[in-house]
Amino acid sequence: MTLNYIFNYSYVSNENESYFTYDMYDSSIISRFVMDISGQIKQFTWSNTTERWNLFWSQPKELCDVYGICGTFGNCNQDTLTCECLPGFVRRSPTDQNFQVPTGGCGKNITNLECVPINRLKDSTDGCTRNKSLQCRSKDFFLPIAASNFPDNSQSQNFNSMEDCKSACESTCSCNGYAYTDSGCMLWDGNLLNVKQKLNVSAGNLYLKQQSEISSSAPTSSPIPITEVRKRRAIIWKIIIPVFTLVAIIMGAFGYIYLFKRDKANKKGKLKELQSVLADLLKSKATYNNTSNTNMLDDVKSEEETQELQIFNLTCLATATNNFCLKNKLGEGGFGPVYKGILQNAHEIAVKRLSKNSGQGIEEFKNEVVLISKLQHRNLVKLLGCCVEGKENMLVYEFMPNKSLDAFLFDPRRKAQLNWEKRFNIIGGIARGLLYLHRDSRLRVIHRDLKVGNILLDEDMTPKISDFGMARRFSGNQTIANTSRVVGTFGYMSREYIMGGTFSEKSDVFSFGVLILEIVSGKKNNSFYDPEQPLNLLLHTWCRYHNLYGHMEDD
Repeated sequence: MTLNYIFNYSYVSNENESYFTYDMYDSSIISRFVMDISGQIKQFTWSNTTERWNLFWSQPKELCDVYGICGTFGNCNQDTLTCECLPGFVRRSPTDQNFQVPTGGCGKNITNLECVPINRLKDSTDGCTRNKSLQCRSKDFFLPIAASNFPDNSQSQNFNSMEDCKSACESTCSCNGYAYTDSGCMLWDGNLLNVKQKLNVSAGNLYLKQQSEISSSAPTSSPIPITEVRKRRAIIWKIIIPVFTLVAIIMGAFGYIYLFKRDKANKKGKLKELQSVLADLLKSKATYNNTSNTNMLDDVKSEEETQELQIFNLTCLATATNNFCLKNKLGEGGFGPVYKGILQNAHEIAVKRLSKNSGQGIEEFKNEVVLISKLQHRNLVKLLGCCVEGKENMLVYEFMPNKSLDAFLFDPRRKAQLNWEKRFNIIGGIARGLLYLHRDSRLRVIHRDLKVGNILLDEDMTPKISDFGMARRFSGNQTIANTSRVVGTFGYMSREYIMGGTFSEKSDVFSFGVLILEIVSGKKNNSFYDPEQPLNLLLHTWCRYHNLYGHMEDD
């Protein structure tokens, strides 16, 4: 196809995703697609030389191939680009000098065919109907018309001769024509659409049913230029589009008001529920001391060292962050922006503010408050408190001066600070935090969004797992769960979780494995590293491992 010379196609398919993209092969070419009023979709390219748009491609290719371009029983001449009625037909309305399309078309210029009554034709969608029932009689004849292509909606019949095909149409009063070709017999029961004629191009003869009084020389309506048809269509669309737009705006406004009120009521209910949860947390210590494993006592803070969950007011946090100044912004995640703040006692904090456009909401906010307030470990980020005031929902954490791990790992300059000893210690710290969540905490928690951006580093480069908005709590002997809402980050999610929504401790272990690869290699998993195959870091590593050790095992 010609399009291959201006478009560059690419197709990517792996275990995580499959997608198709295309762009201009030459970025200097300017192209646009237009759905024309004629019914064609057209592609134009801009010529700097002539300073005009040139038609590059259209579909249908020829104007006469547009469905119903000349209406019912209309004949489209591709050479002259005119519409005219088939012999024996006149314009739908004698006073319609513009050959109204698509509501126009042609009707018989004789009121009815003389034959016995038969079922009345259904009204056509473009307004062409018969005034009286068709009546079949033997005097009717068929007028041959050379056509470059036959009308749509034909019915194929298995007849061995042209006479049998003709007899079948004669015996059916609703049959308006037939054709017999090498492919067999074709009958047209009802309106004829898209009869087309073109010089030196013929698909065969179309035999149109006529009354005996009609001859091949019978006058027909004068040809109408297709440009006039298109002008009439443009007028119709100029009326339809504003009316449709107005109706859509009114319906959209009512729908928005309804959804807004419903959403507001849901949020109010969730806020009341959240305030109730916070009230319960404030009645007691917000943390639990876990002594289920004596080997973890050094990592788990004692109850005397923990603080109660604090409720901050909006004024306090606005002052601490200099009214959420952009200079104090540390970054932004799925929950919303994170700001650095300094309290009146000079204590540094990190304030995570729920964004109105966030994919997370009140449920995730409540989930994070409840979980982190009951979890205490040196490798988990510490929640100091929260703020629920008006439309504002904020979480207050201990401040991490070294931000997140990806700020070091993928920075060309700062990555040099991560020597092998520090990388090993970071991996060990993440492993201890994950073990605490899965086995040594009173609350068994599956994080579900473990990634390099959710590993924070304190002043001593101690790793701390953060962002528990998507985490889920397991109870009792539960080892596996399923969800219809798959959340997380592609590249870190296991196959069973992506495909079926099944998650367990193994889901976090899979993410941890990807983390180890990124920490050791210093490369992002969602990038490609094989020049011959589009493999991400995980698949690239697996192939290298298989090529190196797979052959050794075979030997």
